[in-house]
Amino acid sequence: MRETLRQLYQLQQIDTRLAEVEKARKELDSGAALRAECDAQRAKLSEESSRLHALETEIRDKELQLKSIEDKRQRHRNRLYSGTITNPKEIENLNQEVEALGRQKGNLEEIILLLMDDVEAQQRKVDELRQALSEKESHLRAVEQRYQETLAQLNAEWEALQAQRAQMVPHIEANALRRYEFIRGRARNLAIVKVKEDICPACSVTFATVLFRRLRET
Repeated sequence: MRETLRQLYQLQQIDTRLAEVEKARKELDSGAALRAECDAQRAKLSEESSRLHALETEIRDKELQLKSIEDKRQRHRNRLYSGTITNPKEIENLNQEVEALGRQKGNLEEIILLLMDDVEAQQRKVDELRQALSEKESHLRAVEQRYQETLAQLNAEWEALQAQRAQMVPHIEANALRRYEFIRGRARNLAIVKVKEDICPACSVTFATVLFRRLRET
């Protein structure tokens, strides 16, 4: 009887550790939440990068418009001062056109300056997002590596424990083993404990002195 109890107690230690390993595996952080954050950050970076590209494209368009206006204005000025135009009406019209082009030039220059400020601010936002994403991805890689290493260790321990259990079970008396499994299945994986005092460490029940003496003598 004592040997059977010793075997069952050893089996209980294995089953307890198996439950702990399984719980540890389920609680491991695989990085899923952090991965989702990286995906969201990546989408945000893509969105803000597209806005930056749109602003840069708009500046280039405005600069092309500005160059066209400057070229046209310069051509009109060259005609005015070339001495080839003598008609007062034509001279007046050219002057008005040069002034109008000057106003357009000024308006475009102001718009371009404002766009340049927007591009600078947007570039900072993109750089900050890119840096934050880089740091988050680095953290994710560390979490994933730790997850894989820890999972491999737990899996190896699980296999070793299962092998140890399979080796022990055939040597345990069949009726005792069935009773052990019956109790363990209804008592949250705990069927047998080591009692050192007159109080059960599992359920905190106090044994009668006579019963405790009989248990020790078993």
